[in-house]
Amino acid sequence: MASHKDTHVPMRDGSKMPLKKGQLLTSLTNISNGVGHKYNNAFIKPDTRTIKRILEWIESNEMIVIEKGRKGRQYHLITIKNWEAYQIEEKPPPVEDTKSVSQPKNKKDPKPQYDKENTYYKMASYFKSRIDEMAKSEGLGEITKRSNMQTCR
Repeated sequence: MASHKDTHVPMRDGSKMPLKKGQLLTSLTNISNGVGHKYNNAFIKPDTRTIKRILEWIESNEMIVIEKGRKGRQYHLITIKNWEAYQIEEKPPPVEDTKSVSQPKNKKDPKPQYDKENTYYKMASYFKSRIDEMAKSEGLGEITKRSNMQTCR
């Protein structure tokens, strides 16, 4: 997974490599192991040449930039182009009102009511009137007598 904030990653030689947002420090073997899967009790993973070809294709389509370590074997630093455009701005979850302790648990919360000017309420009223007209002309009586025009689900 790409880094979500600027950070430093320790290297084997004791140095630290800076990582920016949208960068991933990995190896072809790590990617191969990550996309491997179990099939008929055998673990199947693509070889590193396949992973290399796929990464080269993604890079040629200008989706990522790859920087390689010593002879291309030490590490692969993958930078996702336009990384910030792919991020969803997380909103904090809405704060829920805490219910009082004295409220009985079996009491249902009131269902939301549609306003008479609400588009969905108007549509439901229109279709109910059409059904009533058709039922009356067919001699079926009031088949929508018990309909709930306020059900929101």
